[in-house]
Amino acid sequence: MNNIRNSAKESSLQFKKDFDQENNILNFYFAEEYTVYKR
Repeated sequence: MNNIRNSAKESSLQFKKDFDQENNILNFYFAEEYTVYKR
């Protein structure tokens, strides 16, 4: 039972990590777009 709980926790952490990475890429992209637009 404990193994299942641990692996679920790990996969949700992995998901969060991927999600944060996606967000960083998006934020970077929008920041670039914004600076280009402002020029």
